Amino acid sequence: MRVSTERLDLIPVRPEHAEELVRIHGDPSVAYWFAGAWSADRARTWAADQAEAWREHGVGRWMAYRRTDGVLIGRGGLMRMELAGRPVLDLGWVVRDRYVGQGFATEIGRASAAFGFETLGAAEIHAYTEQDNLASRAVMVKLGMTEVGPMDDSGLLAGIPLDRELAPFVGYRLSRPVPAG
Repeated sequence: MRVSTERLDLIPVRPEHAEELVRIHGDPSVAYWFAGAWSADRARTWAADQAEAWREHGVGRWMAYRRTDGVLIGRGGLMRMELAGRPVLDLGWVVRDRYVGQGFATEIGRASAAFGFETLGAAEIHAYTEQDNLASRAVMVKLGMTEVGPMDDSGLLAGIPLDRELAPFVGYRLSRPVPAG
């Protein structure tokens, strides 16, 4: 499902986005958080997995393009995953280096949360990042998310099992807004 925000067009990731994913994950600060730049094979596999998630679950990550000129800004959205043995919606984003600090991650996050609550009927949405990823943590706070502390489960970082002693993750949660009235 395609979504538009004030400045972005968010389009479900499909296999034809693999080359753009290589560009996004080739940016130095993006590659840093994903244990290196993505290869074409990694991007193709991830894009195919996201397309399948959209078909099977009605949710996945989006490619983010600036509405005014179609420039590739990054990617983000929701994914279904298991956290501490229960299914949750995971919120995430990646913004290309040259567009960091311009509010695009927050815009992707807000659109994703709205999609999760309004379209998918989620009761809550989760997000996680490395403890020292202060920029992502700041976005989570801007979105109104509450820190729930260190992750109990080991996870993956770019497909590599996470050593929590070296790079502990911290989790955040956003609950469905209470209707007015």
